[in-house]
Amino acid sequence: MLTIDYESEPYASGDGDGLPSRDLDFPQPLLDRYGAKVLDPATVELDAGESRPASTVYRSDVLLIPVQVLNSDAGLAWVTATLAQIHLTIEVSGLRDDHSDDGEPERDRRRGGEVPSWHPAVLKVAPGETDVVIDAWRALRTLRRALPGFADAAGQAPVRNLLSRIALDHLLVGSAFVGVGAALDIGGEPATSGHGTTGGAYATPMAGYARTPVNVVGGPPARRPAATIGGRRPVMVIPDTGLPKQRHAWFRPVTDPDAFLSVSDAAQQRIQLAVEASEPNPGVELVGYKENADPPNPLLGTLNTHTGHGLMEAGLVCQVAPDARVLMIRVMQADGVVPEEALHAALDHLLDEIARGGFYDVVSLSLGYTHETADDPLHTPPLLAKLTQLRRRGVIVVCSAGNYASSRAFWPAAGALDGQNDPDLAPMLGVGATNPDGTIAIFSNEHEAIRWHVSGAVLVSTFPPGVKGARSASLELTGRASFDSDNHQSQFATWSGSSFAAPVLGATIMQLLIQDHQAVDLANTDRQVALKRAHAVVARLKNGDLPTITPV
Repeated sequence: MLTIDYESEPYASGDGDGLPSRDLDFPQPLLDRYGAKVLDPATVELDAGESRPASTVYRSDVLLIPVQVLNSDAGLAWVTATLAQIHLTIEVSGLRDDHSDDGEPERDRRRGGEVPSWHPAVLKVAPGETDVVIDAWRALRTLRRALPGFADAAGQAPVRNLLSRIALDHLLVGSAFVGVGAALDIGGEPATSGHGTTGGAYATPMAGYARTPVNVVGGPPARRPAATIGGRRPVMVIPDTGLPKQRHAWFRPVTDPDAFLSVSDAAQQRIQLAVEASEPNPGVELVGYKENADPPNPLLGTLNTHTGHGLMEAGLVCQVAPDARVLMIRVMQADGVVPEEALHAALDHLLDEIARGGFYDVVSLSLGYTHETADDPLHTPPLLAKLTQLRRRGVIVVCSAGNYASSRAFWPAAGALDGQNDPDLAPMLGVGATNPDGTIAIFSNEHEAIRWHVSGAVLVSTFPPGVKGARSASLELTGRASFDSDNHQSQFATWSGSSFAAPVLGATIMQLLIQDHQAVDLANTDRQVALKRAHAVVARLKNGDLPTITPV
């Protein structure tokens, strides 16, 4: 049963410190895979008067630099000279032409003007130097310390403002890896519980939260012809693990012009180029829209923690709003990691498509990270700035709260209160998960920005075909076997997490738009019309006005 609860005041009103600084604990092999490290507040060096940062996970040899800085002779020269003080330099590849005259003034303003568009720059040891430790955090602090003298020296105040937006290249995650659930045995870690991984993952006391194969005997929800929707189908964008290699029985091929699921080769190429520009380790590139479900350790045959993550979300949207459309964009590996530059590239693609006349009603983000200096207005997370650009164009953004059972800010959901009463920004919603009985799931994060709680535990949805992990049934005879908890060849599974609550809320919004299409004028994508439509539909949900949902 679908439950949606909205609170005008937060469930938790603590100081936001959450758990100890290392609550975002990546396994070392995963850090090694992405060339990343955990920023440990207890060991970082500080200047006089400098506040201690919070923990975060970042690529150790990459900075995200606004394109306008990289295209500025003065800005680039200053960055290069400043980094030389710590024996580093930068290399930049794959930089797009951000000043092209393509007849799209809004796009040109965003990409070549004062609104930043970030690009990865790889930190390298300066020529002739030896035994240099490359650390993006140290490089970023060096730049920030030197920044006050830039405007006077170069007379470039606009560029100085953009230099203040240079940022770490964070790793975002779809769910917790080794978080509070494992430490306290409370079943609050839906990303890894029961996933064919080593280390006793099957012994979780509350295994109901884990990813588990199930059978579904009903067919897919009925989908009406496009002509009955009133001009166009509403569209949700899901940047996640992409589509499986084999097509699921519920969904028509993406080549069908009116298929429920769609993809974008242009978006995937842009993401691929952005990730390649950051010089990733082999095997972590993002090529194409198809998820790689191969086991991370072929000798064990175990399943990746996030195999099927995106298709589970898409199946939930299909159950709630079968007359809508979903654009699947692959930014996440099956290990659950999202390089920040991949998500930026995906959002840039959406902004450019809107500038060309396209439109998206909802962007659902089942991912996030903890930011190191989010309380500093100069260092507002770049991801939040990018989402603000989408909201200015009338796109509703829904973000999962995270699954750490923590009150620490988890971005981008923690930014959901930003501009919430601004009529020129579409709503942004932070979404936590509830259990089947309506209580808040124990793994779901709390924060002042998490005002929505939606069904997100033990949900049944679509799963990639042909996926079978290494764990075998405990008893197998000729033609008979006991239950195998990681054999997903049924193409359906139960799973839990705020990752799934977010698209359920987004789908509910789209279903309201579909059922009231004559009043909301879906065909009109004018910015002001879209903004009014977005605020009106969210106001209806706040008042408890739920759409009719036909059971599967």
